[in-house]
Amino acid sequence: MLKITKSRYRIVEEMEELRENSRHNREFIEKQRIDALQIAEARDTRAKERNDNERQPLAMLHEDRDRVIMNTEEPEFHWDPNNND
Repeated sequence: MLKITKSRYRIVEEMEELRENSRHNREFIEKQRIDALQIAEARDTRAKERNDNERQPLAMLHEDRDRVIMNTEEPEFHWDPNNND
């Protein structure tokens, strides 16, 4: 009888140990998932910043070009109804 009780006690201990290990594994997996998301977010942020930095000089060139176009005096055209040229 003592042997059976001891075996049951061991079974309960082993089950508790398995539950605890399972909980630790779930926590570890969740931490890995969160870390992976943070790494991906940081990578995306760096890529966006790199793209923005590459686009900024191009945007400045476009602004300069637009400024030149807008500052260029347009020739004045007058329509003369008597001129048939």
